[in-house]
Amino acid sequence: MNRNHVALALFGGFSYGLALQANAVPITFDFNTVAISGSHSNGLGATGGDTAIGTYMTGILHSSIGPSASANSSGALATQTYNGEGHVNGDSLGTSDNGVHHTGNDTFLMNDDFGIYGSATSQFSLTFTGFYIYSVSFDWQIFPDASCPASSSPTACANNPSNSNYPDIELLANGVNVWSALATTPVSGDKDPQGIGHLSNLAVNGVTTLTFVDWPAEIGMDNLVINGCTIQSPNCLRQDAPEPSTLLLFGGGALAAWRLRKRSRSA
Repeated sequence: MNRNHVALALFGGFSYGLALQANAVPITFDFNTVAISGSHSNGLGATGGDTAIGTYMTGILHSSIGPSASANSSGALATQTYNGEGHVNGDSLGTSDNGVHHTGNDTFLMNDDFGIYGSATSQFSLTFTGFYIYSVSFDWQIFPDASCPASSSPTACANNPSNSNYPDIELLANGVNVWSALATTPVSGDKDPQGIGHLSNLAVNGVTTLTFVDWPAEIGMDNLVINGCTIQSPNCLRQDAPEPSTLLLFGGGALAAWRLRKRSRSA
């Protein structure tokens, strides 16, 4: 697995972000009204699949910016109660928002590793039509996994983040890795490696697809906030159709470096 722990998106994405601020539209998805039903094993309880998630997200987009934008989900399920089958140490996304504990459970998304709505998968994607994202924030969780259990052995997976089975989470923007985080071994109690946290205002390059990837088992995401613009917005720069004027954003130094690289390739 590629473990490029990237804190920020590419410089080009940051430039797009600067251009878009004047036309930015922040949209929040807390997923709490995704339609969930049934009672599934493994602590999942009532769940919702990609159809329910896409319907909810499209409704938020329509109420925020109008019918020109929509969204769909692939490989996700919505749940309120999953907690690593009892192995989570402390809060889960269902019991906290941005690290703050709350009473009762709310809904969050995770990859459908159990194959409830299709083939089991280690990732899920949210794809937007008619809306281009330049920054993203969300709560995240890495659930513990039986392939990397707690151990006192210094050579065991739980004590070696470089182990291929060590749990992590990655975010891909239009298929490009832009951020990742590793689980940690909780200091209180003999617990498996896991993690929970918040990512704020990560710059992305005018993208339309966000993919959340786990290895080896389950990850979760909640309280997604996207900032961006619709294609109708003035100066809406996006990855699939960058405008030549974008080069002006690079500044003199960056432009000089670009010219130097161009000469080097020519040579």
